[in-house]
Amino acid sequence: MRSREAEEMILTKAYLIPVIFGLWLPITFIITYVIAVLKDHVKPILPYISDTGGRAPESSIFGVALTIAGVLMIMTVYIRFRQVKNLVEERDLGVVTSRLNNSGLYMGVLATFGCLITANFQVTNALPVHIFGAMMCFGLLIVFQIVQVIISFRMYPTFGSKAVNIIRLIFALMSSIGLGISNIAGIISLMESEGGDMMKWTKDEKGYFMHLTSVIVEYIVLFSTIFFITTFTGEFKMVHFQEPVLIVSYVPNGLERKICTKQGGT
Repeated sequence: MRSREAEEMILTKAYLIPVIFGLWLPITFIITYVIAVLKDHVKPILPYISDTGGRAPESSIFGVALTIAGVLMIMTVYIRFRQVKNLVEERDLGVVTSRLNNSGLYMGVLATFGCLITANFQVTNALPVHIFGAMMCFGLLIVFQIVQVIISFRMYPTFGSKAVNIIRLIFALMSSIGLGISNIAGIISLMESEGGDMMKWTKDEKGYFMHLTSVIVEYIVLFSTIFFITTFTGEFKMVHFQEPVLIVSYVPNGLERKICTKQGGT
């Protein structure tokens, strides 16, 4: 019979993780944006997200906050993986869905790693590494979204909602198309630019229109991705986790023994 301590260790609010993720990133970027503008590190009109965390002191906040966002993201990816895995096994949803689920896990983990690279290598001190991390993060998150859309439609009507699936599809398309537009517009703006501070574009500079287009679409991609992650909230209300069993091996007086530890007891 379960003890009261065991009951207390059960995670019954997994649905809060995507909610916290969805709130954490916008709050982070608002804070770094305000500081960057007040410090005159960027222009007030729509700087790139990374530019708002490019210089101290906002770069420190940017790095720590994005690292925390990465932790929330990997938790979301893992919970989703375990949820789909359980449904595949219990309701016989097929080998294809299982393989897609595994692929989604890999893409989510790698995207999170890209997020950590972006967080800890700012544009002002390691631009190539930062760009690589950002492309890895956004690109693989989009692949993750596409995989999750396919999984969602494959599981319906056994599990999930058609309306939510359509919303996910819309966000995934917005992210996919938007990333391409943002990158192309950004490259064109750099080709047209005659130099200057790339963190302080003005409307009189050549390439400004394409720069502004790139930035606006980048924000669309960001929020499409955030909203996509938050669509897991309703389905995560069905998820409960319990602290795992910990097996400790030791050798007292030459005789090996194993102790199973669960919920902090032995």
